[in-house]
Amino acid sequence: MKKYFTFTIVLLVQVSVIYGIYKWSTSGDDKAATTQTAATKSEKGVQEVPEPAINTDSTRTETISTEDTDAPTQPLNYAKATVGDIASLPLSKAAKTGILVDLNSREVLWDKKSKQPVPIASMTKMMTILLIMEELKNNSKINLDTMVQVTRESSHIGGSRVWLDPKEQFTIRELLKSMIVHSANDSTYLLAQYFAYGDADAFVVKMNEKAKKMGLSATFSNTGGLPEKKASDENRASAQDMVFLAEKLLKCPLVLENNKLKSIVFRPDSDKPLSLLNTNRLIRGDFPGINGMKTGFTARAGFCITATCNRDGKTLIAVVTGFKDGKERDKFVKQLLEWGYKQKMTKEITKPKGSSSKKKK
Repeated sequence: MKKYFTFTIVLLVQVSVIYGIYKWSTSGDDKAATTQTAATKSEKGVQEVPEPAINTDSTRTETISTEDTDAPTQPLNYAKATVGDIASLPLSKAAKTGILVDLNSREVLWDKKSKQPVPIASMTKMMTILLIMEELKNNSKINLDTMVQVTRESSHIGGSRVWLDPKEQFTIRELLKSMIVHSANDSTYLLAQYFAYGDADAFVVKMNEKAKKMGLSATFSNTGGLPEKKASDENRASAQDMVFLAEKLLKCPLVLENNKLKSIVFRPDSDKPLSLLNTNRLIRGDFPGINGMKTGFTARAGFCITATCNRDGKTLIAVVTGFKDGKERDKFVKQLLEWGYKQKMTKEITKPKGSSSKKKK
């Protein structure tokens, strides 16, 4: 009996020691699992975001022009727009919605259900980028060279990405470049966390507030355009909304500079540099005048694009959604832009002699 009692005591002590060692060694994993679950449920970054370092150098001036991007959007003129499918451009039938705008005159040259909100996939990032640009402009404590620590939540974001690791940190400049050129969802989420003090959901609230302030019909559920479980929760905007967002972003030198890049190298000084192509094949294909702006694709949104083009000071913005094939989308947008510039040339040539755009005194 005494031997049995001693054996029981020794066994209990061993079990207690083993259990204690197990809890000590796995406590980090348990915390990570809790963090991951919370992030999955609410998309909130619960990790502490480092306090921005004070920076006052000239890198802030690269981000945005002195022109106020928060000014109300000016209405477009639909009076002379070609409505629906364009007879000379058969591929126009494949677009679910679309618009072509002469930004100089604010005339709509083509309109296909352009005020109807539809899923926009990664074109969502245009709003995210705009908010980041404005934050950089208005916050003297942050600039493009400010370092951002990768969070566990951002490293788990899928889709197009740059495979961020929580052990890494990058400058805002590097993250923005991967976001603009390659549509990196993990970089997008991380920057949204950073500029909303660790809470990506709070950044989404800012996106919706900005849309309302601009008079847009757009609604957002996430920062990058990844598909939601419910169709009703998809990020949505109208083609006209995307024109207004593109107009704002055209005032940001950094966005224009990065939009024109055909490819970039992420982590250039590491053992594993990552070569990334621009998702906009119009940029990679040297289409005349093209300088942006954003592509997108999900099963619900189809292939989408907001394309900006400048030739001899004349800027056209084309937006299409819902294409079933990416190559057809690109082919149509090229045709649409060429068609648009021909429309402008025809109007100028047929303008009555002696007419002038100058106002009478």
